[in-house]
Amino acid sequence: MRLARTLKSYSSSPALLDGMRRRRLFWLGATFSLIVLVVFALGRSGLRHLLAEGVQLRFDTVQHLPVDRAATARAGVGPPLFLDVRSRAEYLAGHIRGAQWIEPTTNPSTALSELPKNRPIVAYCSVGWRSSRLAERLQAAGFSQVANLKGGLFEWAARGYEVVREGQLTDRVHPYGWPWSLLLADTQRAPP
Repeated sequence: MRLARTLKSYSSSPALLDGMRRRRLFWLGATFSLIVLVVFALGRSGLRHLLAEGVQLRFDTVQHLPVDRAATARAGVGPPLFLDVRSRAEYLAGHIRGAQWIEPTTNPSTALSELPKNRPIVAYCSVGWRSSRLAERLQAAGFSQVANLKGGLFEWAARGYEVVREGQLTDRVHPYGWPWSLLLADTQRAPP
């Protein structure tokens, strides 16, 4: 009870709220500055590589297939099923030709129940986080040949591999949001 009264008195204090806002703005500015500094220091490709390595470390039970190997597998006999694990708007703005869209939070056992459990699958999103989460769920559902596209669609597009929008070739993809748009050249960002 005493703690609740103390918290209430703090929350109604204008000086405390002002200080909290200043700290929040400071950290927001510091984070923005750090992102800009990293982009300039590493460049877009370096930052994409750093993110891909971070995703791979976080999802260490998932196979992370490099873009070049995925493109080769896609062009080969018995290509893997490519699953686009982004929002519908992102998918419609540009995706890998032939990729099947799947809701990022979907239950893979239900959505992919007609697929054989040994069908090769390559999941991708913008940078690999959402697709790695789906790959974990696919593995838990019994799918044995699942991989995340290392670096995601951003790396795929940056390497010049085919992306389509409404059935037509495009070199643009949906940036997902402001910080992620830094990973794409201006000429690669699709309007939503």
